Amino acid sequence: MAFFFFNTGHRRKLALATLIIFNHLCSFGQLEGADKRYGRELAQIDSICHDLRASNDSMEIDCFQWLVKRALEEEDYDKAGIESRIIIQDHIGRGEIEDAFTLIEEMLSYERKFTDPATKAHLLLKRGGAHFTNANFSEAVNDYQNCILGFLTPIDSIFAADAYFFSGQAYSNLDNFSEAAKNLEESYKIYEILGDTDYMLYVGSELGIMYSRSGLTEAAERRRIEMIELCESLKAYNHLGRTHTDLGIQYVNEGKIAEAGEQYKIANEVFATMPKEEINERDYLILLIQRIAFEIRQDNLEKARELREEIEQSSIHQMGLYFSSMLDYLDALYNEKTGNLSEAVRYARKYYNSHDKGGHSYTLLNAEELLARVLQKNGEYKEANEILNAYVVKKDSVDRSKAKNIFAYHQTRFEAAEKEARISEQEAQILKLENEQNATANRRNLFIVIISAISAVAFGIWFHGKNKNKMLEMNLAQSKNDLEVFTNEMLLRSAEHESLSKELNSLKIQMGSNQSIENVEELLSSKILTKKDWFRFKDKFESVYPNFLTDIQKKGYDLTESQVRLVCLEKLGMNTGEIANLLGISFDSVVQNRYRLRKKISAPKEIPLVNFLE
Repeated sequence: MAFFFFNTGHRRKLALATLIIFNHLCSFGQLEGADKRYGRELAQIDSICHDLRASNDSMEIDCFQWLVKRALEEEDYDKAGIESRIIIQDHIGRGEIEDAFTLIEEMLSYERKFTDPATKAHLLLKRGGAHFTNANFSEAVNDYQNCILGFLTPIDSIFAADAYFFSGQAYSNLDNFSEAAKNLEESYKIYEILGDTDYMLYVGSELGIMYSRSGLTEAAERRRIEMIELCESLKAYNHLGRTHTDLGIQYVNEGKIAEAGEQYKIANEVFATMPKEEINERDYLILLIQRIAFEIRQDNLEKARELREEIEQSSIHQMGLYFSSMLDYLDALYNEKTGNLSEAVRYARKYYNSHDKGGHSYTLLNAEELLARVLQKNGEYKEANEILNAYVVKKDSVDRSKAKNIFAYHQTRFEAAEKEARISEQEAQILKLENEQNATANRRNLFIVIISAISAVAFGIWFHGKNKNKMLEMNLAQSKNDLEVFTNEMLLRSAEHESLSKELNSLKIQMGSNQSIENVEELLSSKILTKKDWFRFKDKFESVYPNFLTDIQKKGYDLTESQVRLVCLEKLGMNTGEIANLLGISFDSVVQNRYRLRKKISAPKEIPLVNFLE
C-alpha cells in the first residue's frame, strides 16, 4: 500500500527499480519460469519508458536502454531497433555523435532478423541525422534517400515525408538547389495527403524562403501567394501572418517599399484578430522586427520607438541568439538614422560578431554591409574597407550561387517544358495521358449515367410489361432453338445423304449398271433443302433475324431466290461444304455462286459477304 503514497514520478521510478531487481533475480536463477514472464515484463518496461518520456523524466534514457537490452534477449529485434531511436536521438542531442553511430551500427547488425522494413528505415533516418549534425551532408542525403522506401505503409508515411524534408535541407547545404527543391516539394505533397497541415505549411514557408534567397523572386512570390490562399482556407492564422511577413521581407529586398508596407500591415491585422494565447510569439516577433526596420528606413522614428517598446515587453530576450542579435541590428539602424554613429557602430559590431564568419549566410551579408556602412560614416575607413572587402567576396559568391540556382531552376523547368510542342514532347505525352485519363473518367461517368438511365428505363419497362418481355424472350429463344434444330436436321440429312451416296457408288462398282440403282441415284441427286423445307427454314430464320433480309432489300440489292438462300446459310456461319450438301449442289457451284454474288453487289474479297451486306 505504501507505493501509492509516492507521487507519479516516484511511483514510475519505484516500478522501474522493482523490474531491475526482478531482472537480477532472473539472472541468478532465483525465480523459476522467468522466461514465461519475459513478454509481460517487456510490455511493462515499454509502458514505464513511454510514461517517463511523456513526463520528460531523467530516468527516461536508462529505462529505454534496459528496454532495448530485454528486447534483444527476447530476440525481438524490431522492438529493439525501433526503441533504440530514443537513445540515438539523445546521443545526437548531447553531441555524442560517435556513440550514436556505434548504437546505430549495432542495431543494423541485426538487419537480417528484422521482420519490418520500417525498422531499418528508422535507423537510417537517425544515421542521416547524425551525419547532418556532423555536416557530412552527402552521407546524410544517402541515408535519407535510402530510408524512404522503408516507409511505404500508411502508418509510416509521415516518416517518408520527414526524410524528404531532411534530404531537401541536406541538398540545400550541398548547394544542389534543384534536388533540394524537389525533395521539399515531395515532403510538402506527402504532408498534404496525410493532412498534417502544420508541417505542410512549414515546408511551404521554407520553400518560399529558399526560392527567394536563391534569386527566384517570381517563384518565391508565386509560392507565397498560394500559401496565403491556402492558409486562409485552412484558417491557419499564425502561418498566414508569417507568410505575409515573408512576402513583405521579399518586397523590401526587391525595393517594392509600398507593397512591403501593405504586407506588414496585413500581417499585423491577422495577428491582431487572434486570441493572445493562440499567437505564435516567434512569428509575431519576426513581424515586429521587420516592421521596426521598415519604419526606421521610412523615417517614421516615433512609430519605430513605439514598436521597440512593445518588443521589449515580450519574452524576446529569452528566445535565443537570433532574436537578441536582431535587437542589436535594430538599434544600429536607429542610431544610424538619428546620427548617433558611435552607438550605431557599437550595435552593428555586436550584430556582426554574433555571426559565424566562415559562413555565407544572408544575415552575415547584412551584418557586414551594415557595419561597413556605419564605420565609413563614422570615419573609420580602414576597418570599413576590410569589412567591405569581405562583404564583396561573400556577396560575389552568393550571387554566383544565385545565378547557378536560377539556371538550375529554369533548366529544370525547361526540361519539364519539353513536354510541350517540339521542345516539350514529354510534357505533351503526360498532358495527353492526363486528358485520356480525364476522358476515360468522363466516359466512365457518362457510362454510369447512361447505365443508370437505361437501368431506370429498363426497370420501368420491366415494371409495366415484364410478362410481355418475358414472353418475347421465350419466343425468341424458342425461335433460335427451332432454327438451330431445323438446321441441324438439314445438316444431319445432308450427312446421311452423303454417306448413302458413297455406299451407292460402291454398290455400282460391285454390281454394275442397274435400273434400280439408277433410280436410287436419281433420288439422291435431288436437293436436300426442298421448296417446302426452304419455306419452313425462311420462316424460322426471319423470326430470329427479322430485319436481315428486309434491310438487304432496302439497300437495293436485287437478289435471286438462290442468292437469298446462300446469304441466309452464310449468316448462320456454315462453311462451303455444308452449304453445298444442304442445297444439293457441288462445292464448286457454291464457290461460283458466291463469286457471282460478290460481283453483283461489288463486295471486296477481303470483307465477309454477310458483313458487307449488313
